[in-house]
Amino acid sequence: MMEKLKWFSYFLLLAAGHGLILIAVLNKMPNKNKPANTYLSVLIGLVITALVGRLAFDPSLFGLFPHLVIVADIIIFMFGPIFYFYIRSILGLPPIALRRQLLHFIPAMVHLVTMIPQIIIDQDTYIQMMMVDKTPWLYAVWFSCEGLALAINFGYLYFSYQLFKKQPVAPLLLQLYRPYIKNLLLLMTICLVGWLQGYVLHFFGLYTTWSFIGSNIAWIIPSAITYYLGYLMAVKPSLFQEPVLPKAKYQNSSLGDSEVEQTKARLEAFMIAQQPYLQSDLTLGALAKMLDLKPASLSRVINECYNKNFFDFTNTYRLQYFIEMVRLDEYRHKTLLGIALEAGFNSKSTFNRAFKKEYDMPPTAYFKQANLTID
Repeated sequence: MMEKLKWFSYFLLLAAGHGLILIAVLNKMPNKNKPANTYLSVLIGLVITALVGRLAFDPSLFGLFPHLVIVADIIIFMFGPIFYFYIRSILGLPPIALRRQLLHFIPAMVHLVTMIPQIIIDQDTYIQMMMVDKTPWLYAVWFSCEGLALAINFGYLYFSYQLFKKQPVAPLLLQLYRPYIKNLLLLMTICLVGWLQGYVLHFFGLYTTWSFIGSNIAWIIPSAITYYLGYLMAVKPSLFQEPVLPKAKYQNSSLGDSEVEQTKARLEAFMIAQQPYLQSDLTLGALAKMLDLKPASLSRVINECYNKNFFDFTNTYRLQYFIEMVRLDEYRHKTLLGIALEAGFNSKSTFNRAFKKEYDMPPTAYFKQANLTID
């Protein structure tokens, strides 16, 4: 049977290598969804670790590194929790406290302790126990732990499904991830069902074609998931980046979609002609009143047309005014802070923060780059 699986080893090896590339891409991509990508990277790492353990059954490796088969077993209790945390993360649910997260890995830690006797056995003895003597306690540990791991992983799959179906989540966020999560849940279900089938048939000593197929489905599906994720990263990278959701309608806004551009033009003309931004205490409500608009309507125009909040919007005009004033000879005797306060900023820290946010550099560096001397 092992000789027939040799081609399979190459498939698993390629999947493991592909998984390493995915981890690197996930953590280097721009605007990445850091919490979700961290869980996904760990999940892919677990798959790679399991594949390495499965590769140890290849005849060319088993005789040299028999203890590698333990690697796949060590992490079988970790898939469920990490998968569950990943689904929570992409649904935008609040993270579970670290201390509570660690409680989910108690079975994995207990399992690791039970594996220590196998780890410390010398190589030749371990091969003898596995392949010749079929030592009862060794197989009892394997079957007991594997059965418990199956039950726990099915449990986490169920909890993940319940999150997906019933947890109150922002509809736009759920719409963005719905097909992706459904596919992940389906693939995980097929993987666990195949694993369960192989486990039951092996438990009763029924080494049939079906047990062979079931056992290997449990390895093919995780491998396939790495290729599936690679495909998604190429065609839909937004699944692995911070979600950019369509803007919701402003319920209290009296503006229709066709009126937004008209109001934008009126707003810009008013900002230039009347310079309300020079008032350091200017608020959204006050500016809306000057324009005879509802605050929600003005907020909608600023958000949708400029992709900024009210304070960033007004600070943009203040910064433009500030730069124009600095260039004038009559302002050369004033300090930068003095001009900034005149432009509508109410403190040095607010001014510096707004300037750096807008121009990616402090004021002194900006004017030095522009070859403009300042006092």
